Amino acid sequence: MSDRLGVGNWRQRVRFTSARLPKRSPTCAKFLLHCLAWLAVMFQSAHAQEIVEIEALSGTPLGVGRLTVKLPASAVLPVAGDTGFTLGEREQRVVYPALDTRPVRTALRDLLKRPQQATIYFLFTGDGPLTIDLYAPKLVSSRAQPRQDRAAYARLLASWWAEYSKNVQRDAKIDQYSPLLDNYLTMMLAARLRLTIPPKPANPLSLLLLGQKSADQAVDKLLGAESLRMALLKDTMSNGRSLAVADQPLPVSVAAQPAEYPEPAADVQIEAMAEHVPAECFYLRCGSFGNYQWFRHTLDDWGGDLRNLIAQRGMDFRINAKTERQIGMHESAVAGLLAPTLISDVAMIGQDPFFREGPAMGMIFQARNNFLLSRDFNGQRAATVAAEKNCTDQTLEIAGHQVSLISTPDNAVRCFYAVDGDFHLLTTSRTLVRRFYEAGAGKNSLAKSRGFRNARTRLPLTRDDSVLIYLSEEFFSNLMSPQYHIELTRRLQAGADADLLRLARLAAVAEHHPAESVQQLIAAGFLPLGFDHRADGGQVTVNGGIATDSLRGATGTFLPVPDMRLDRVTRDEIKNYEQFATLFQEQWGQMDPVAIGIQRRTVDRHPGLQHVTIDAQLLPFAKRHLGMLEKSLGPTSNRRVSRTPGDVASLEFVASGSLLGGGQVTQIFAGMRDSNPPLELVGSKLLPLKLPSMVDGYVGAWPHAGPLSYFGYRADTQLDADGFGSPRANLFQRSWNDFHVVSNHSETLKTVTRELHVEDSARPAQAWLHINDITDQKFSEFANAYAYTQARKVSAGNLEFLRQLQTQLHVPAAEAKDVAELLLGGRMVCTVGGQYQLQERQGEPSAWTSTAFAGPRNRLGMKSPDGYRSPALQWFRGLDLDFGAADQALISHIELEMQQPLIIPSAKALPPAAVPVSAQPTRP
Repeated sequence: MSDRLGVGNWRQRVRFTSARLPKRSPTCAKFLLHCLAWLAVMFQSAHAQEIVEIEALSGTPLGVGRLTVKLPASAVLPVAGDTGFTLGEREQRVVYPALDTRPVRTALRDLLKRPQQATIYFLFTGDGPLTIDLYAPKLVSSRAQPRQDRAAYARLLASWWAEYSKNVQRDAKIDQYSPLLDNYLTMMLAARLRLTIPPKPANPLSLLLLGQKSADQAVDKLLGAESLRMALLKDTMSNGRSLAVADQPLPVSVAAQPAEYPEPAADVQIEAMAEHVPAECFYLRCGSFGNYQWFRHTLDDWGGDLRNLIAQRGMDFRINAKTERQIGMHESAVAGLLAPTLISDVAMIGQDPFFREGPAMGMIFQARNNFLLSRDFNGQRAATVAAEKNCTDQTLEIAGHQVSLISTPDNAVRCFYAVDGDFHLLTTSRTLVRRFYEAGAGKNSLAKSRGFRNARTRLPLTRDDSVLIYLSEEFFSNLMSPQYHIELTRRLQAGADADLLRLARLAAVAEHHPAESVQQLIAAGFLPLGFDHRADGGQVTVNGGIATDSLRGATGTFLPVPDMRLDRVTRDEIKNYEQFATLFQEQWGQMDPVAIGIQRRTVDRHPGLQHVTIDAQLLPFAKRHLGMLEKSLGPTSNRRVSRTPGDVASLEFVASGSLLGGGQVTQIFAGMRDSNPPLELVGSKLLPLKLPSMVDGYVGAWPHAGPLSYFGYRADTQLDADGFGSPRANLFQRSWNDFHVVSNHSETLKTVTRELHVEDSARPAQAWLHINDITDQKFSEFANAYAYTQARKVSAGNLEFLRQLQTQLHVPAAEAKDVAELLLGGRMVCTVGGQYQLQERQGEPSAWTSTAFAGPRNRLGMKSPDGYRSPALQWFRGLDLDFGAADQALISHIELEMQQPLIIPSAKALPPAAVPVSAQPTRP
């Protein structure tokens, strides 16, 4: 290997030159030549890597190898998103590499700049000689002849597994990328190689929170959380699938404790729209087409996901575009201008929130002109049928009415069009059509629901809300039914099976195994035994990367849950449902209806600024659901501490006498002053611990000190005439007029305490939160930098997923992004404003990077670059919130100022058919 790098040649030349020198030549000449040779070797070792050891041991089904490389002293060690190490083999026989870097981090090594070593473990196929290519990052090559040694094979395999598992856990923690690939590979390899999956390291915070059963377990099952699909994938890989037969009747539905509603007002007004909405549907009413446009465009501006308002997600699932394509509704510029003259009211309804998988949802429009609105809808539907491949239009009879259905075999388009008087329904669900007509005839409509009439008493029509959201008790009860729970589990299993089949085919191709049939993949261990048997009789197929379930359609547009016929179930499904029912009764028991009213108005002081008021109510609210809130919060109060000028944020709450052993009911208040903490904190793992001591702020209590001792306050502290004292170094306190305040800055304490006084609260509450507009304040630099580091980690996570596809499964770099987006069901988004692109690097393998990243190594910077603005800072201009729980009600009032784009289009032109999620890769 030295000869390949040229070091040996230097030595040989020096020896040759030295030998040619006259024997009587000055000793200094020989000494100088030897120095030159030594310097050459040092120069080479400081600027190149060298393979110092390689071994390979044959085994079944895969051999295992180890390669140790000497790195130059200046080598860049692995960082999140790009290790800088790529291991390959001339015939692509090396798979599943794992890197172990153990640099000697000593003062002596740093002083002498000595080289460090890294070890790369790997598995390989076949028994022939291996030609290993290592890019670290420059290319070095070596050959190895696999040998037979069962004991050595077992030891080396154990070492590989230890490092492979460690890398998976590290990457999942650091890089914030999807665990889909890691979960599959670890489960598959553990089963094939008969290895034990190491337990995840315990998180002390998780242990603390999970010491008692959490209501989140029941809610996750109720709402079909994505974590359940991942759990089903892991369970299928580790335990296989039984040959259970669905020969049992549906179990009895879990009975939630009925809510006890206050008496609604006798003269409560109910909108006509609610008379056509089934009581078991969620209800999002916009009231007018203008309000609908505002809400829809707000979602569009933030990628269809309100979570992007806080921090942009690394995946765009195109929920809005997919939904509009499915129901064949595309808002043209002309239709947008004419719509207010055609439509008087708009509402979105649905029986479930499963928008990513395929919801039972619909849009109801109240027409001002039935003829023109019908013509517009029918024109759009005809355009959809013409534009979409294999799309058909048929007329069905449902509930005694003629209904039009346009659809494609994979359900990418599936829309029923039903009309009842002035009300027009576009929906994905046949069941929802039937219930739409039944509700219009007076059967179990939302308008007749006692819960909704009570909500309208508290949020009356006269408020003229821009958006009203109502989740009824019946909505939650429907989700808890055996039909929903069991079919939801089945569709989650179908989605997990689609993930498994695509990944298994990729892994089989990487290992040069046949991958044409499911049976071949099962026989080779890439899929578990029984994978081809499902109790519902369904099968998943993959064609061009698109996965389709034989019963439900393509993943992402599954047949709605209520439209799936469910007559018989397995004994295991009954057992699982009964466990869910028990869990629900223990943890929740009663489903509390939710009503949210949203109002908006423009603010004159700045173009595009809007004031949004949100009133959220849970009424009735079961006292048992208060949990820690009931233990921590005292009674509602009409009095609160005034806001202090100069605060970035302030919080106040009424503390119960039992909170932290306080003994008496008191009000705790805290504030954070405008400051710019050191940017070195950004990205630090110790940020949560360091930030309180670095941020300029204060904590106080009135009229009693109560639990303030937990923040360093001491009642026995010696005070001066003005009530100031210092209980310990770098902590200051003041007590006067029933106020007790501590701060880490003496000047802050003096400034704040001069301003404090008690004032009336606008509403009785138990907690108040105020966050100032920080756009032009010092703290914004720190907040933006912190948001940038988090966003960059998310973006680096996407790059890590692409790199894993290349290094673990030999997916060609040019195809990796298409394959990744098909696996993840969305479009990868660079969360720091860049574009992902394939980077060609001379002498190194192609790699994906982002145009927002400086350099190829994707290191996390401490300071956000010029021009970066976090999503929250783009729109957030201030918030006031108060919260209270009393009289069987949980009530929040929020006033929020939002900066909208200066130009919000009144209509957005859309193509007749949405673009597919991704191009279809050529690989399986």
